[in-house]
Amino acid sequence: MSETVSIITPVYNSASTLRETVESVMAQYYTHWELLLIDDCSADDSRDVMESLSASDSRIHCLYNEKNSGVALTRNHGIREATGRYIAFLDSDDTWDVDKLSRQLEFMEKVDSPFTYTSIRIMDEDGNPTGKERHVPDMVDYRTLLMGDPMPCLTIVIDTERIPREKIYMPNVHHEDYAAFLNCLRDGAVARGLDEVLASYRVSRRSVSGNKLRTATWQWRILRDQEGLSLPMAFYYLCTYAFLAIKKRL
Repeated sequence: MSETVSIITPVYNSASTLRETVESVMAQYYTHWELLLIDDCSADDSRDVMESLSASDSRIHCLYNEKNSGVALTRNHGIREATGRYIAFLDSDDTWDVDKLSRQLEFMEKVDSPFTYTSIRIMDEDGNPTGKERHVPDMVDYRTLLMGDPMPCLTIVIDTERIPREKIYMPNVHHEDYAAFLNCLRDGAVARGLDEVLASYRVSRRSVSGNKLRTATWQWRILRDQEGLSLPMAFYYLCTYAFLAIKKRL
């Protein structure tokens, strides 16, 4: 396979971690990629790091928001400029294993799926492995996704020849990636999981996902406002989401 993978990386005050993230892309065994670094008006040295990395590899492209816009619109900026058949996401403080793209694209072809994801390991804020891993289910469809998102965003790869690019654009809401992935699967597409640890996710002490009540509220708003579920159905899926979240921590 020689199709280009467009990797979307929002950047905001990421000077301390961005180089490690980008170097993990540059080390990929699969070499047909472009990396779009989109700066969301950083106040640190992120732009200098971006431009230094771009100068070292012609596959790295720097984009700049005119004003601070948040992660959803920043990712959308990258998606608009992407030229590859495949869209992948990687945040500016996470990393990929060297065989991440090669193994995943091979898997996509094997299972004939337009949307795939993999398992991850967890590292702390300083980049040290915690010994924890997050393993993924074999398959996620729309109804499964309504119960909560088990697909790590930093591992997702989407084939835009089979899932229209407009479905991938992220609404400017909390849980923007979850909202977009619901949109991708709503018409019957099925996402397939490769249960191999191929990426590292950095947990920050300031991570918004750490506030469970707040994320449950965001989940509710997506179920009701975006997906248009009735009150009883939204309540059912929210309860299932809460149950699965508690079960995962037991």
